[in-house]
Amino acid sequence: MAGRAVAWLAAAALLNAPCRAAEAAAAVVVVGMADESSVRVLVDPGTEGGGGVAVSLAVRRPGGGPASSPVAQTQREVPGDLPTVLRLDGLSPDTFYTGTVTVGSPADQGVEVPITFRTAGGVDVDALFASCNRVYEDKDGSFFPILTESRPEHAKAFFMGDQVYADSVRHRTTKALTADVETAVVPTLAAVFAEFQAVYRRTWGHPSVAGLLRAASNVMLPDDHDIMNNFDHRHADYFFVAEDETAEIDAKFPHAVALKRKLLMRRIITAGILSYYLYQNSLKEDAPDGLLAAALRVCELDDRRQSRSPDEAECFSSVFAILEAQPVYGTFREGAVKVVLVDTRFEKFREAVLAWRAGTQREAREHAMFGSRQFAWLQGVVKEAGDQIGDPTSGVRKVLVLSSVPLMLLPAPSARLADWFDNEMYPTHPHLANDTDSFFDLFLRSRIPTGHMLLIAGDSHLHVTGNICLSDRSNCMPQVITSGLSTGSTVFDSNILFSFVVINTFFMGRPQLPSGTFFAADVDTYHFGKNAVRLRLPELDVQLVTDGILDAPCPGGALHCKPTGLRIWVLGHLFKNFYTVVVLLGALLIATFT
Repeated sequence: MAGRAVAWLAAAALLNAPCRAAEAAAAVVVVGMADESSVRVLVDPGTEGGGGVAVSLAVRRPGGGPASSPVAQTQREVPGDLPTVLRLDGLSPDTFYTGTVTVGSPADQGVEVPITFRTAGGVDVDALFASCNRVYEDKDGSFFPILTESRPEHAKAFFMGDQVYADSVRHRTTKALTADVETAVVPTLAAVFAEFQAVYRRTWGHPSVAGLLRAASNVMLPDDHDIMNNFDHRHADYFFVAEDETAEIDAKFPHAVALKRKLLMRRIITAGILSYYLYQNSLKEDAPDGLLAAALRVCELDDRRQSRSPDEAECFSSVFAILEAQPVYGTFREGAVKVVLVDTRFEKFREAVLAWRAGTQREAREHAMFGSRQFAWLQGVVKEAGDQIGDPTSGVRKVLVLSSVPLMLLPAPSARLADWFDNEMYPTHPHLANDTDSFFDLFLRSRIPTGHMLLIAGDSHLHVTGNICLSDRSNCMPQVITSGLSTGSTVFDSNILFSFVVINTFFMGRPQLPSGTFFAADVDTYHFGKNAVRLRLPELDVQLVTDGILDAPCPGGALHCKPTGLRIWVLGHLFKNFYTVVVLLGALLIATFT
C-alpha cells in the first residue's frame, strides 16, 4: 500500500510539473544570430499566461561614447509560458549595438535586461568556442564570468553541444514508473515538456551563464545531452518496435513497466527535439512554413492552461516534419570564413526513423555517421568552398567546421568499449568508421588548400589539439577539441572516465580509420580542467582559455607540459586507481581482439 501511495505522489508531482517549472523560473534572454542588418533575440518570460515583451536597441559608438536614441524597436504580446524570438531589422553592418529587453508590460514596470552584440560585415571576427554546460546539475558557474571577461567585447559565441544537460528529465520522470508496477502513471507530454523548459530556464537563467548569453551573438549546435545521454539513431526503435518486442529491449524491467517506459521515452524524445527547435535552433532561423507553431498546436503545448490529450503519433509526426524541413546542419559566412555546422546526432535519428517507416531498419546504410542527405549536402559545400577560396573576388579565405563530437579521438577498440559499457557510438566505431573516412577523404582531397581549414569539436570533457592526416601525410586537417564549462563536464569528475581517457591517449596508439587516415594529437596541449578556445577569424590560431586553477602539474594551471613530465604524472594517477585501470585494460584487450 505504501508503495502505491509513493507512486501516486510521484506521478502527481510530475503531472503538476508545468506549474512548478514556471514558478521557479526567471526570464531568459539570449542574443541569437546577428547578420549584417538584423538580430534575433530569444525571450522566455518564464511565467504562465500572457505578458508584454518589449525590445529596444540603441547604436553604441565604437569609441565608447553615449548611446544614441533607438534605431530599431519592437513590442509584442506573447504567451508567458513559451519562448519567443523577436527579430529587429534595419541595422547597419559591422556596428556595435546595446539594447534593453523589457519582460512584462512597461505599465507594470517590467524587468529590464541589457544586451549587447555586433552585427556581421567586418573582416575580423573575435569568436569564442565552447561546449558542455552542466551548471544545472553541478551548480558550478565560476568559469562563465572568466569567459565573459576574457574575450573582446561583443565577440561571437559558438556552442558545440550540450548547451543544457537534460538527462535529469529522463531520470526524474522514470522514477514514477519503477515505484510500483500496477499504479505507475506515465507523465504526460506536457509534463515532460515542462521538465525540459525547467532545465533550459535554470541553466540559461543562472546569473553567470545569463551574463555570457546576453553579451554577444550566440550560435548553437546540439549534442546528445540536449535530449538525453547518448541520444542517437537507436532511439528511433521506441517509436516503431512492436509491443511484444519491448520486453526484449528492456529485459531488466517488468513487462508492464517496459511498455510504459517505451511510451515515456517517446514523450521525452518528442519534447526534447521540440525544445531544441524552440530554444536553440530559433536563435539562428525560423522553422519554415510555420511548422514549429503547428507542432506546438498539434501537441497541444500552445496553451497548457487547458488539460488536453493530444494524438501522440500525430504530434511526433509534426515534430519530425520540422527535422525534415530544417536540418540541424548548415553553413553561413562569418567575415572571410565559411562556417560549416555538422550534425552528428539528429540526422542519424532522422534516417533511422525513415528506415523503420520503409521497413529497411535492418539494412546497412552507406552513410551511417552523417546520413545520405547530409553527406550529399557536404559534397556541395566542400566543392563550393574550394571554388570560393580559389576565387580572390569571393571574399572567402578559410573554412571552419564545427562538430558536436570529435570526429577522431578514440582508437576502434576503445570506441567499441564505449559502445558496450556506455551505449555511446563514436565516429571511429566500426559501424561508423567508413562514413567518417569518407568525410575526411572529401575534405582532405578537395581544392581547399592546406592550412585553410580547421575542425573544432566538443563532447569529450577535455581540451586537446592535433592533426587528422591522410595516410601518406599529403594533407592534414587540424582538430581542436574543447569541452568542459563546469566541474561536472570535465574528465576529473569521474575516475573511470579520466582513466579511460589517459589510457587511450598515452597507451593505445593513435586513432586510425580503414583507409589509414589518422589523428596525431599534440600531447603537450592536453588540458583536463574547464576550458574554451578563442579565435580571431579569419586566422585559425587557437587560444586556450582556462580558469587558471592548477588541476594538472603545469605552471599557471594550463596543461602545456612537456610530454615526459605529463606521462610521469599520468602514470602516478593510474597507479592510484590501479583496480580501475586493470578492469579497463582487460576490457580494451577483449575489444581489440573481438
